[in-house]
Amino acid sequence: MEVEGSSKTMIATQAEMVEARVPISYRDQCAHLLIPLNKCRQAEFYLPWKCENERHVYEKCEVCLITNNSFEVVLAFCCWVIVLGLLIDRWLLHIMFDYDVALMNFLSFGIKGSALLKILISILRTASFCFA
Repeated sequence: MEVEGSSKTMIATQAEMVEARVPISYRDQCAHLLIPLNKCRQAEFYLPWKCENERHVYEKCEVCLITNNSFEVVLAFCCWVIVLGLLIDRWLLHIMFDYDVALMNFLSFGIKGSALLKILISILRTASFCFA
């Protein structure tokens, strides 16, 4: 089953999630990992030091899911900002006769663009373990 707007596919079926009593808010692409985690938790009486492997795998899946979705949004936003900034700078270059002002506007966008690139790089570093 394919989820709209996501690159991950659903592994657990709707019937499996209903049978395992997975809450509706937790029925995402990582629900197939939540089912054995909840079974382990019930078997171990919800002791926090038990079921660590299952919990780690489930939480990693959730982090990767959120990171991939936010990465796509940030990447699209950065692309639009860069395109819009270049269009505005090009427009300023044609409208203004003072090329120094247009150059300063372009350079100031370069500073903003480098800040956006730093944000993008930090998100890539966060998401790097998802692809490993």
